[in-house]
Amino acid sequence: GKKDIETVEPWLSLEASIRKFFEENGLDHEKEVLSEYQVHSLRYGFAGTLDICASFNNFNGILGPTRLVLDLKTTSAIRDSCNTQTVAYSVALQERRPDLQIDGRGVLWINEKGEVVPKLYKRGQDVSDWMGFHGLLQAFNWVNRNKFLGEVKATAQTSSSGRSP
Repeated sequence: GKKDIETVEPWLSLEASIRKFFEENGLDHEKEVLSEYQVHSLRYGFAGTLDICASFNNFNGILGPTRLVLDLKTTSAIRDSCNTQTVAYSVALQERRPDLQIDGRGVLWINEKGEVVPKLYKRGQDVSDWMGFHGLLQAFNWVNRNKFLGEVKATAQTSSSGRSP
């Protein structure tokens, strides 16, 4: 009914804004586009789902083919955590798909007017952003170490007793 249309309508408008932005920035339809793509790093022990990884021929004034990892945000503002999130996606994607050359990363913020506002992170920022993410990951793992150890012990005990969990 009408309520369903009111719920879906903003998303249709959002999709149209993103498609228009991609076309205006030269989305390369000839190259693989990854959307809602699951990535993981066995080396560092994390996983996530990146929003978009695509090649553009003229992204925000950058000429030439450029493959970018992009996160879509509809929040009230671009948060500082976006830089660590996108660098983590880039690292995990390179581990999973070393055949893809990643030229950069950034955020596409869709503001309250429905405008797509790009923010690209500088290549020189990758190392410090990765150090920030990796430090947060280590802290998370340390805080949750007993939870994980408890789950492993419970699984081991269940397996050795022949009972299913």
